[in-house]
Amino acid sequence: MKIKRYISVFLAFFLVFAVVPCIKAEAATVTWVANKVNKDSYTEKDAILFTAEFGKDTLPAAAYRDYSWWRVIVCDYDFEEGVYKVISVNSTTGSGMSKCALIPKNGFVIADCYSSSFDGLVNVHVGDAAYLYMNGSTAKVTFGGKGSGTPHAPEGNGVEKISSNLADMGITAATEKGFTLKIYNYDKSIGYYLLINDASVCDDGAVLQSVKKLSSDTYEIPASIFKKSGMLTVSLWAKKGNEFSPVTRTRMVVFDSSALQTDLTEKTVVAFGDSLTAFTGWVKGMLTVIGTDVINSGVGGDTSLMGKNRFKKDVLDKNPDICIINFGMNDQAEVLSTGKPNYPLESYKENIKYFVEELQKIGCEVVLVTPHTPHNAENYYSPGQYGLDYTGKHLNDFRQAVRDIAAEYGCKLVDIAKLSENEDMAKFTMMYDGLHCSEYGHAKYLEWISEALLEDAKIAGDMNADGKTDKTDMEALKSALLAPTEADITPSDFNRNGKIDVSDYLYLKRHLEGDGELRWNK
Repeated sequence: MKIKRYISVFLAFFLVFAVVPCIKAEAATVTWVANKVNKDSYTEKDAILFTAEFGKDTLPAAAYRDYSWWRVIVCDYDFEEGVYKVISVNSTTGSGMSKCALIPKNGFVIADCYSSSFDGLVNVHVGDAAYLYMNGSTAKVTFGGKGSGTPHAPEGNGVEKISSNLADMGITAATEKGFTLKIYNYDKSIGYYLLINDASVCDDGAVLQSVKKLSSDTYEIPASIFKKSGMLTVSLWAKKGNEFSPVTRTRMVVFDSSALQTDLTEKTVVAFGDSLTAFTGWVKGMLTVIGTDVINSGVGGDTSLMGKNRFKKDVLDKNPDICIINFGMNDQAEVLSTGKPNYPLESYKENIKYFVEELQKIGCEVVLVTPHTPHNAENYYSPGQYGLDYTGKHLNDFRQAVRDIAAEYGCKLVDIAKLSENEDMAKFTMMYDGLHCSEYGHAKYLEWISEALLEDAKIAGDMNADGKTDKTDMEALKSALLAPTEADITPSDFNRNGKIDVSDYLYLKRHLEGDGELRWNK
């Protein structure tokens, strides 16, 4: 998702940046049917609706193993528009996808375990209107249009939404020292409540701070919380009498110092692959390093053929500027009964080449990734599940194919197989798994892939492309204005007004003289 707008609020010496979602074309109506409402038990393929009447602030994590394999969607009521709105979508499923979604007092949570409505929920997005229809022990929700009957609405008029220094439905930047929450127009007669979730893997991850009633107009979110999680989801709401405000909700991130200085903040980046993409935190963490949300188009269990079947919808339709491709782990797995790969090597090569060719046609930069080596020591991975051996003899052939294709098509290559050769794979992979990355493994994927993306990224104001911004850039920009075709000059419209002119020079000059914050601006 591209950064469309910056909201700046100075806290100490730090700017708070907010991401505003791209405007989407109106989608077709999606209908979801719940076979249970506020039930504390479940069976396979259940679809459950949770409301405030359930009596808990978040999903019952202990009973449902944190909803790892469920699609979870949170809706809250917008009193101004008179309709429910989607405020969170967690579509990624798999082991480790801990989900402890807030149940809004004026809203509801959809929790779906592969019911007949499950697939349709992938077309639901944050900001969509939702219409709720209650029918005793069952319910129905439609997105994108009304269903039949009278839609449900909460009683009363609600409390006005809280005004604060949180970027609602966007991203709020914190510093390494933490964040000072500030509530504007604080009213002592109103109760203010705060919930903090781990958002490293999915937005409604494990609860890091249970619901807390605030006692003043400011609250310090400590740096220690960020040490537990790379990023947070912060939810804030108010209560007056028996009525509640809509939830103010933000993702809170500590950015690397250069993350918002490069032109990557304006890029659409897609990560396309199997569970090594879908089930890990490295895709989420890219935001903190390169300054833009990376779209996760990974699906657990996919081979490159399965990826090809969804390539248009999940990749091309996103119109990416950069696409990171990481297939091969499921393709290369040896079928124990035949000794052959799960998917033929030559067909795998054809699919990867197809992805590259189609992406290059639209001017998209392609980054190819080789997967790491599974760890088959005791208490890690044991061949045989699904009749496959992921540590079989074919892995190196498939990884070499990726290297060859990268060289043939001029793609950037992140050879994680080689980069991780000297890593302790007991530390790199999850115990009792051995295939998927541990938290440390996620961090290494993030480090290596983001380094590759940042190699060629332009830094705001770096006119002579020496990797830094200083007074030599001001002289370089002068030269560019006087002689724009000069070969050794790399002019850059870093104030993003569509042209290189004297305003770029003045913009850079103010920054170098200490009278302006240098950042990409659009």
